[in-house]
Amino acid sequence: MIPLNMIPRKSRISALAIGMLAPLVLAILGRNADAASRPAFSSPEIVNVSEPFTLRLISNGAAIKTWLVQWGDGSQSRQNQGDAADIALSHTYGAAGAYRISVSVLHPDGTQESAARDYPLAIMADKPVDYVRYWGKGPSAQAPALPWSGASAGPAPVVTKPADRFSAEFWLCPADFDGRQDILSSRTAQGVRIYLEGRSLCVQLPKGDIFTQPLPLGLSAGAWHHIAVCYDRAALFPYENTMRFYVDGILAGEQHLDVYDTGSVTLPDAILGTGSNGLPSLKGAISDLALYDVALPPDRILRHAAILTHPGVETVTAVPVAVKFFTVDAPRITRTVNVPLDPTPGVDNGPALRAAIGAATAGTRLQIIDKATGKPDAASYYFNSLDKGNDWSAIRIIGKDDLEVDGGGATLVFGVNCRQFLVKNCRRVAFRNFSFDLDQKKYRVAVYARILSLDPSTGDARFQFVNGRDLSPDRTVPKDISMWRWRGHDPRTLRIGHGPFFNTGAAFEKRPVRDAGDPSILTGTVRHSYIGMLEKYREGPNFFLINNSRFQNTPVGIWNCEQVTFDRVNFYASLGMVFLSSELDHLSVTNCKIGLPPGLTAADRPLAAGADGYHFHEMRGCLLFENNEIALTDDDPISIKAGVWRDIKPAGPASVVLHDAHPGDEFVFYRWDFSPLDFEATVLKMEGGIARLDRNLPANPPASFIAQDAKHPTANWIIKDSYLHDYYGRLLLCAPHGLITGNEIHDSYVHLGANDAPFDSAGIASQVCAVNNLFVNTDVDTGIWGASSTYPVFRDVAIVNNSFIGRGLSLGNAGAPLVCGNYFENHPENARKATTKWIAVSLAHCTNPLVMGNEELSSGAQKFDLKSTQTEGMTDENNSVLEPGAKPALLNASLP
Repeated sequence: MIPLNMIPRKSRISALAIGMLAPLVLAILGRNADAASRPAFSSPEIVNVSEPFTLRLISNGAAIKTWLVQWGDGSQSRQNQGDAADIALSHTYGAAGAYRISVSVLHPDGTQESAARDYPLAIMADKPVDYVRYWGKGPSAQAPALPWSGASAGPAPVVTKPADRFSAEFWLCPADFDGRQDILSSRTAQGVRIYLEGRSLCVQLPKGDIFTQPLPLGLSAGAWHHIAVCYDRAALFPYENTMRFYVDGILAGEQHLDVYDTGSVTLPDAILGTGSNGLPSLKGAISDLALYDVALPPDRILRHAAILTHPGVETVTAVPVAVKFFTVDAPRITRTVNVPLDPTPGVDNGPALRAAIGAATAGTRLQIIDKATGKPDAASYYFNSLDKGNDWSAIRIIGKDDLEVDGGGATLVFGVNCRQFLVKNCRRVAFRNFSFDLDQKKYRVAVYARILSLDPSTGDARFQFVNGRDLSPDRTVPKDISMWRWRGHDPRTLRIGHGPFFNTGAAFEKRPVRDAGDPSILTGTVRHSYIGMLEKYREGPNFFLINNSRFQNTPVGIWNCEQVTFDRVNFYASLGMVFLSSELDHLSVTNCKIGLPPGLTAADRPLAAGADGYHFHEMRGCLLFENNEIALTDDDPISIKAGVWRDIKPAGPASVVLHDAHPGDEFVFYRWDFSPLDFEATVLKMEGGIARLDRNLPANPPASFIAQDAKHPTANWIIKDSYLHDYYGRLLLCAPHGLITGNEIHDSYVHLGANDAPFDSAGIASQVCAVNNLFVNTDVDTGIWGASSTYPVFRDVAIVNNSFIGRGLSLGNAGAPLVCGNYFENHPENARKATTKWIAVSLAHCTNPLVMGNEELSSGAQKFDLKSTQTEGMTDENNSVLEPGAKPALLNASLP
C-alpha cells in the first residue's frame, strides 16, 4: 500500500500516475504520452455582461506556437506564444446570452490540434472534499492499490465526520463484470463501500444497508465510463433515504430502502480497487475519483461527464449584473467582558445578561461563560423574565455601536412567551455562537394526535396526543397550547401527508378540551361539514400535526440598524416567526440553522417554528444569506420584500392619499398591473393621510395606483450555499437585484414576485439571477399576486445551470429572461400522480426570452417540453432530450 501522505499534494490533485489496481486482461488501459501533453483550457461557466472574464490556456507541457480562440460572439483571438508556458486571455460579452467557446493550437511543426476543457480544474471548482487522479498503466499483478487515509490527508481531508449527504464520481474501465469487484472500500466499519456485483453497481453504508442499481446495457467492458453515486438521507425523518446512480452523466436509477434510518456516511480510511481483506479485486481501471459531502446536482454530473466525452467546446452564459459586491462590517472590538451564567434549571439568567448589555460600551465583546467553570460551554441557560418596558421583550439591545455577543456554543432556553431579542438603532453589532430554544415543559411548537372515536351523527369526537416515535399516548403536552391549525401527516415517515388541513375554529363547534382523567385525551364536537372528511381520514392514516403558534413569540426582532452580523446562531423553537426585520442596512446571516437540536428528529419535535422563518422587509439594501439551513417551519422559510403601498388616489395636482408615509420618503409610482407610470416623487408634508409631493402628478392619472418605497428597496440580496428543506410554505422573493446560487431546496415554491393583493403587497423581483441550484420537487416561477397583467414586469431574470427534479420552471410577465443550461427531470412518482402534462419550461406574457442549451431527461417525450403562451420574440435553440441508458463514453479506453 502507498500511504496518501507520501504522495505530493500537487501530484495527488492534478496528475498522479501509478500502477494498476488489480490484474487486468486488457491490453490498452493507460493514458498515452500524446494525451498527457494535450493542451487544455478553462473558463467560468457564468459571467456578467459588460465585465471582463479570464480564459485560462494550459499547455500541459506541449510546445505551442499560437493559441486560437473562438469566443462564440463572432470575435476571435490569436495569441502567439512560442513556448510551453500557460497564459490567460480576457474577454467581455456585450450582451446577455449563451456563447460557445472553442480553442485550438498551432504547434511549431505546423500541426493544429483542438484543446480540451481542463477536467481537474472543473472538478475542483465544485469543491470536492477530496480528489485523486489515478490511471491504470497496464497488466501488473504486483501493482498496489491506492490507500485513502483521512488521518494523513493533509490540508484537504476526506470525509471524516458523519455526512447525511454524500457523492462520489469517477471514471471506470471494467475488464469484465464477473463476481464482486471493489471500487472504493473502507478499512473501518464507519465507511462506505462501492463495488460491482456482476452487472450491478452497489453502495453499502456503515450500518450494512445496501443500495443496488442494475447497470444499463450500454455500459460495456473495455471502455471508460463516468460513474456517479449520490446519497441523500433526510436525518429528521424515518424511512427517508435516496441513492441516485448515474452512468455517463445520465441517471441510471434512483433507489430507496425500507429502513427506519440508513444513517450517515464517513470515509475515515478507504482504499481503491481492494476489498476489506486487503486483496485487489477490481479487474479494470479507475481514474479521477472525487468525493463530496453534498448530493451533487445532476446538471453538474452531466457537465463533468461531458468534459471528456465532448471535450472541445465550453458554453459560457453571460447574465445581466444582478448584485453589487459588498461586505458587512464587523464590530470594532477593543475589549472582552465575560458574562457568567448559571445552567441550573429554574435559575433566571435574564437579569445577568441584561445588565451586561446595559453596561457595554462601544467596542465590547460580551462572552457568555459557565458561572462554575469560568469558560464558554455548550450548556443550556434559562431565561424566565422580561426586560423593562412594554414591548414584551426578554433581551433589549437598543442604541448600541460596536457590540458583539458571543454565546460560546450556549443554548438560551426561554420560559416566557415574548420577543426574545429586540435589536434597534444599532450599528456594527454581531451575534455569534449560540442557539434559541423554548422550555419544552411550558411550550410545544407542535404536537401529534390521532382520532380515537368520531360519532358521525353528533360530531362528538375524542382525540389523543401521541408520540411520533411509536404513537404511544403523550401525557406531557402543556395545558395551554393554542392548537392553531391541524395538518394530516404520514404516521410512518412523519412528513406532511395528503390528509386534512384546517384551523381549530373552523372544524370544531367549540374549542376542544382535555379529559379530566387522562391529559392525553382531547374531546370536542366536529362541525357537520367536517365529519365525513375526518371519518374517512380516521379509517386511513389518522395522524395529525397540531400547530401551537403564538405570533408574539419571536426569537429576533430587529429594526433600524446598520452593519449587522448573525453567525452560527440557531433557532430550535419559536411559537411565532423566527426573524423579523426591517429598515436594515447591510445584514449578514451565515452558518445559521432553523431546525431541531442536535440528535433530535421529527419523532421528538414536529416543528421548529410555528410560523415563518426569516423576514427581510423594507431594507435599505445589502443582505447576505449564506451557508444556512432551514427546516420545519410552518410557513414561508424566507421572505424578502420591498415596500409597496396600495390604493393610492390623487388628492390634488401634487398630492395623493398615502397613509403611513413620512416627509422625505421617495416613491416610484406604478399602475395596478405594475406597468410604470413614469413618475417619481418625494413626500414634502403629511396631513391627515394626504401626502404633498415635490412635483405634480402626470396628466390624467389613474383613479388609483400603487407605489414602491425607493428609500427601502430591499435590493442587493444574496441567498447562497444554503440547504432548505421540509417546511410548509415558499420562498417569497419580491425585491430587485438578487442572486440565488449554490442552494439545495426541497419541496417548495421559489417565487420571484410583485404583489399588490390586499393580503400581501411587495415587489418587484427584477435583475435576479438563479444559478447553480438544485431544486427538488420545487416550483420556480415569476408572477404577480393581486392583479392580472400582460406587461413584462420582471426584467433581466436569469435561470442558468440549475437542476430541476420533479418540478419545472414557469415564467410569467418576464422581459428578456435567460433560461440556459438547466437540467430538468420529471420524477416517476410525480408523473404517476400528475393530472396535467409535465412541462419543463412554461412561458406566459414574456418578451424576447432566450431558452438555450437546456437538457431534459426523457420520460417518453422526444422533444424538449417547452410551452409558450402569448410570448413574443422567443429564441429556442439547442434544447435537447437525454435518453436513459448509457452508451460507451471513451471506447479506446484512453482518457485525454
